[in-house]
Amino acid sequence: MSISVVAEKLENLTRYYGVEQSALCCPSVFVLPDWLLSWWQSFGAGFTAYPLLVRRGDKVIGIAPLKLKAGVASFIGDNDVCDYLDFITAPGAEDAFASALLDYLKAQGIQRLCPILQLLHPEVH
Repeated sequence: MSISVVAEKLENLTRYYGVEQSALCCPSVFVLPDWLLSWWQSFGAGFTAYPLLVRRGDKVIGIAPLKLKAGVASFIGDNDVCDYLDFITAPGAEDAFASALLDYLKAQGIQRLCPILQLLHPEVH
């Protein structure tokens, strides 16, 4: 079954959570759609919202809640809670999700997928 990656509007992410056919695991409250949208409305200035869905066939196997700035993608969120930010994936689909996401970002010309730590301290690799 083919895997695809598509951009989604931040305000539409709620439709992929809590539905019976979804197996997505939310590792923390900081990746729930309402929190992401609230954070974005308050602190998103200067970035472009870039949430991505990864699908296997017609099922969403993961969500990458990303923002862009100057060709660098990073998690939507705050530097003070960076240890809680994460991708949302279906159990067992993590490798397929990560591979498809990285291939997609590269094809879109994204220069780097940057952990928040590197945004704060560029000397950290």
